[in-house]
Amino acid sequence: MRGIIDLSGKSLPKDVWKRLDEPQLIFLATSVKDQPILRPVMLINLRRKLFVTTFKESAKVRQIKMNPKTEFCLFLGESAPPQTRYARVRCNARIVEDKDVKAKIYNQIDFIKRYYQSPDDPRLTLIELQPLAWWLT
Repeated sequence: MRGIIDLSGKSLPKDVWKRLDEPQLIFLATSVKDQPILRPVMLINLRRKLFVTTFKESAKVRQIKMNPKTEFCLFLGESAPPQTRYARVRCNARIVEDKDVKAKIYNQIDFIKRYYQSPDDPRLTLIELQPLAWWLT
């Protein structure tokens, strides 16, 4: 399957969710006015909700508060269906304050412990990426 797929009320394809069982390196795009800003981050899947962790004072937090429209690119690699090498996903992003969600992610994802002392670390900010549409290319 190639091309744009409207995700209104739908989900990502099963093979993409399978890939997201483990944290994945993605390239997340935000923007400042008319300038896109792209950076690598780790994408975390918790019960089919997608999250990124970051520091409270990071530029991406400020950018998302000003404009929640984001996109990310996920490399699918050789295990992807023929002629498909990456997924591009358009999202709305939101800052998550829920302490239970932070604790679940902190306790399940080992690499986070290298950056934050606990799920209550005031520097830890959780961003949920809510997919709207995706493309396979």
